[in-house]
Amino acid sequence: MNAITVVSMLTFLLASTSHAQTINTYNISGKSADRLIQSMRSNGPQGFWAHTRNYWKYNYKYYQVNGLYELGELSITRTVEITMPHWTDYSSASSCQQKNWDAMYGSLRRHEDTHVAIADPVSAKLRRAIEAVRPKRSAAELETAIDRAANRVFEENRRAQALFDADTNHGKSDPRDPVLLKTCR
Repeated sequence: MNAITVVSMLTFLLASTSHAQTINTYNISGKSADRLIQSMRSNGPQGFWAHTRNYWKYNYKYYQVNGLYELGELSITRTVEITMPHWTDYSSASSCQQKNWDAMYGSLRRHEDTHVAIADPVSAKLRRAIEAVRPKRSAAELETAIDRAANRVFEENRRAQALFDADTNHGKSDPRDPVLLKTCR
């Protein structure tokens, strides 16, 4: 294999997998840790303080050779959406409460970034799983096999994400970086 072929293959692989990330916020209010926690539970995504969603979209072409349908071009796009709280009363809070908020917010963001990192290998695993699908006798059979292969990868990621949250109690009992909002005295 010559250098031009290798560069072309790498360019195709890089071009066919992309990643976009968005940070969304929701407003919370309150002057005490208890009020802020209550506001995050009430206003947060699905009752959580923060949330990360990874979405993958895969598109492919297939072709028919000798009566069998085979995978052709494949592209994978990943979208990451992180939703974080925005404390509207921050500027009027005590310096102690601001300090405690900043510490909690940093830990919360690192927790959500870990969710992103857990999902980082999914695009490559998805590519391998789809490319491993053998040729089929019909287009419908090929499409079903590709969807099943993709769904296995997505389910593996879902389980890894759930295990991380269960092991850390959604970050609150993370031994390395607990997500805790302390009260000022």
